[in-house]
Amino acid sequence: MGTEDALFVPTATMANLIAVMCHCQRRGAQLLLGREAHLHVYEHGGVAQVAGVHFQALPDLPDGTFDLDQLELTIREAHGSRYHPRPELICLENTHSSAGGRALPLAYLQQVRLLADRYGLQGLGAPAGAVLAGRREFVAEAWRVRKLLGGGMRQAGVLAAAARLGLEHAETTLRRDHDNARRFAQGVQELNSPLCSVNLTAVETNIVLVGVKGDWPSPTELCERMQAVSEEEVAETGHAVSVLLFPWSARSLRAVWHWNISAHDTELAKNKLDFVARKCQEKLALGLGTSPWSTGGD
Repeated sequence: MGTEDALFVPTATMANLIAVMCHCQRRGAQLLLGREAHLHVYEHGGVAQVAGVHFQALPDLPDGTFDLDQLELTIREAHGSRYHPRPELICLENTHSSAGGRALPLAYLQQVRLLADRYGLQGLGAPAGAVLAGRREFVAEAWRVRKLLGGGMRQAGVLAAAARLGLEHAETTLRRDHDNARRFAQGVQELNSPLCSVNLTAVETNIVLVGVKGDWPSPTELCERMQAVSEEEVAETGHAVSVLLFPWSARSLRAVWHWNISAHDTELAKNKLDFVARKCQEKLALGLGTSPWSTGGD
């Protein structure tokens, strides 16, 4: 890939915005996407604020897709209408973060592509990184839009070298990350804990969403306990392990694997969750778990 066919931008959010602006060049154009898509939820509505593009969010299905019949109905109602915003772009998040890193099925993507072609829409797989790639005409327009937004990137070859290295080793590292994530998810299931659970069928990539049951501990409290290290933990397990997790929702937390988390690290994380869950259960058995004073040291 030469420099004519790719554009490096400072952030993934700007990459998304530039891509949308290249496809939707008229203010008031309509963008169709999932309600829980990163572009819709976590980017301050940038495409509306900056590009003047109207969001039409469709309900997400558990696997990160949305209902194709509803998608076509939405497009058909607006197509050629004097009253509705004109739909011009469909954005799909793949893999879908809020669905637990689900990979969208190829057959689904092909159906969306056919639907987009039928109504003259663009199909955009919104990039998850800060690199845009495409035909030279698209990249030339992206360069123009990046300048409009004040974006710039110097020494882009350094970033390109990292991207090339990642692509050359992606098959091995991604498979390892996915295997480690699934091993952790299986470990959570094997714990059979009344405090946490996991849906193994939803674990497809390097993201695991762990469901948190009951009123206590909350996902935030559980994450804090997974990060903290106590003397009791070291004495009982022989390890001082700190695991960084993210409280994803009111009833779940998220774990993500990357290239420098090994199978051994994964095993330690699973054992840490076992330890934390057991200690929380002991507190609950003593009637201490829901007390305002119960979240201190173990």
